[in-house]
Amino acid sequence: MSLRNALAVVCALLLVWSAVLSYRGACIHPLAWWSAVLLVALVVERRRYGAKMAARQPDEVPTGERFIDPETGVAMEVWYSSRTGERRYVPVGE
Repeated sequence: MSLRNALAVVCALLLVWSAVLSYRGACIHPLAWWSAVLLVALVVERRRYGAKMAARQPDEVPTGERFIDPETGVAMEVWYSSRTGERRYVPVGE
């Protein structure tokens, strides 16, 4: 299980626990608020960056192009899909 999935499970359990306590009349614990914020952040991160980290498709081939990403300073390699025409930028060594 990845760290992202483990955090999502813990956050979901804390939110359920908080809902049960709230139903019984207790005030919502601040930990529940932070759990909700973290759960939303995990979902947004997965949707925004998940496509960039997708697994390599069988028809993708490296083009031989390499460059240093100016934002992160990481060496990147270009992969090309003949089926879709899409170019993907993958960190060197993955």
